Amino acid sequence: MISADISDADGYEAKIGGTEYPTVADALSAVTDNQTIIILKNIDLTDAGIIVPTSKMDVDFTIDFNNFELKNSTTSLANTFNIGYVNDQGSAGTPYSGNFVLKNCKFTGTTGCGYNYLQIGVSGTVTIEGCIFEDYNGLNRAIRATGSGANAELIINGCTFGNTMGSEK
Repeated sequence: MISADISDADGYEAKIGGTEYPTVADALSAVTDNQTIIILKNIDLTDAGIIVPTSKMDVDFTIDFNNFELKNSTTSLANTFNIGYVNDQGSAGTPYSGNFVLKNCKFTGTTGCGYNYLQIGVSGTVTIEGCIFEDYNGLNRAIRATGSGANAELIINGCTFGNTMGSEK
């Protein structure tokens, strides 16, 4: 079971250091090298996914979901979380070339909720740690990653993949 203390969230979705941000998108716009974005509450996506801005494609940073849930609640959203594959204008983007860590996130969705929970285009290193991918029945895949260049690396550590909505895993 995923649980976390949300007593200090006060309506904010994320923080970097002592600064809180109303949305994850706001925190992504503000993040700089070697910072960690901490998620403060469950996030339910109903109309748009999380897209790392093209201006951050070479920034080394971490997003710690703090064991909160990222839920895709719509059938019209193609991807729940994008880094480097689809840019913030919705077309093919620049591959992510920094060192990015995504950890402690529980991805969930509804039947037919899009193509991928996590879409990655990488020429650097992307590490996914301690994440849970559930209920991806109707999705093409839990993670879609494409690499370009000799230094492209995707590292997955301690993640769980389950599909409680269908018979396939």
